[in-house]
Amino acid sequence: MFLQKAKNAKAMADALGYSTNKADKDEQPSSQPVEISHASSESAEELVRLVNWAYRGKDGREGWTGEMRFIDGIRIDMPAMLQALEDPKATVFVASCQERPVGCIKVEKVAEDMAEVGMFAVDPDMQSKRIGSSLLQTAEEFAREALGARKATMFVLENRGDILSWYLRRGYKRTEETAPFPEDQNVGKPKIKLQFVRLEKDL
Repeated sequence: MFLQKAKNAKAMADALGYSTNKADKDEQPSSQPVEISHASSESAEELVRLVNWAYRGKDGREGWTGEMRFIDGIRIDMPAMLQALEDPKATVFVASCQERPVGCIKVEKVAEDMAEVGMFAVDPDMQSKRIGSSLLQTAEEFAREALGARKATMFVLENRGDILSWYLRRGYKRTEETAPFPEDQNVGKPKIKLQFVRLEKDL
């Protein structure tokens, strides 16, 4: 039942509209059908490329989620991706267009009433097509209905005001909690001092 809802998530996201913000109004639905399903280890290699494209640029170009200006190195490698996909405590969803992965998101229950959203990425060529909105809605519905979570949380780089605003428009609130950039976890080397802020949303 939940996967059927996931397949319809894009249609629901398009219908809701989410916000009157101009950046959201400029988003246009993908001209090709987008399916959202559970990711498997067979898609690991493609998802590694996808996540690195989203955060470190694609073909020398940087999408709006890119971090090339202030972080060097890859965002994720194959061992880390396989660990995420095979983690029994977490679920990864993949958005596919014509059988090609174009987005992903991970959700994991981290406390009795809370699920954490992470590894959220959309192919730069497919950004601003409401795929990210659909993935986030899918993760939140799964957290609430399948995991029994009453809150969703995530960590976002503090210097990314544009991305923070995108989440705030979707009901997330900034907390006082921060976390340093994990320089020892092979997720890139910052060019400047960076830290994360924790966001939270009632589900």
